[in-house]
Amino acid sequence: MRHFHSSGGRVTRSNASSNVTIQKAESDYTVRLAERGSPETTLRYYTAKWAALKAYIGATVPLSHITQETISKYITMRRDGGVCNKTIKAELALLDRAYRHAEMQRDWRVPVFRIEEHPRMAPPPAVVARLWKELQGPYRTALGLCLLTGMRASEALRATADDVDRDRATLRMTGRKTNDSHTVALCPTLLMLLPQQGKLVAAEESAVRSAFVRASKRAGIRPVWSGPGLGRHCFATYAVGYGGYYTEQVADALGHARPGIATLRYVHAQAIEPLLRPMSACVERVLLAALGD
Repeated sequence: MRHFHSSGGRVTRSNASSNVTIQKAESDYTVRLAERGSPETTLRYYTAKWAALKAYIGATVPLSHITQETISKYITMRRDGGVCNKTIKAELALLDRAYRHAEMQRDWRVPVFRIEEHPRMAPPPAVVARLWKELQGPYRTALGLCLLTGMRASEALRATADDVDRDRATLRMTGRKTNDSHTVALCPTLLMLLPQQGKLVAAEESAVRSAFVRASKRAGIRPVWSGPGLGRHCFATYAVGYGGYYTEQVADALGHARPGIATLRYVHAQAIEPLLRPMSACVERVLLAALGD
């Protein structure tokens, strides 16, 4: 694959970070993912993104040598290769993270991409209840963590019993995608599922995925929803649809990095009350009502 970079308009920096290459940025990012305990699918996802950046820009190109011309050529070549705007945007966002980690100011901007979104509708509570009944052991725990707290699947798979405060019925997450600390409420239904020691989901990621594929088929859920991440989407949907919470409130509870200017920032400062616990309790009531049907 042809590599390219432009020296025109390059800004000279005296600090050592200006010599960081794309290969070095990938290595540092992979180490951070490993330290956070990211699952294999997350590693594969970012490995593919870094591979595209290295193939089209060059693994040994310093970040300080990448200019607007470089980015324009990159976008053109990726589009010519049939890559969609959403993928290109994700690749450039990863490159931008490398600049921020190296404390460098990039000399290029990301253009506005036209991205067609095809939102996936969360299944109704009755369908999720069927999935809940089909899952047992650590697989039900994985769904419960995502469904009743709004956790990401990757977060649920790496959480341990040491993160749980049973007296306060909370779970503290660290090393999230936003590199932030986040606390969620644990409702009684979920607390009963959590083991007293070790990983909260005592199963490998591949086994969890396989179990969800089989259970989803039996529950009549489309294959696109074949993982515990379905629970996070349902958490947000049910909190808005059944609890009357604003989307900004839900976004903050989910730990989004940029949920919008209307986000209630006091939620994290107050830890659990007054928003996170009733939101979790609302979704729990919806689930229990569906299980009783």
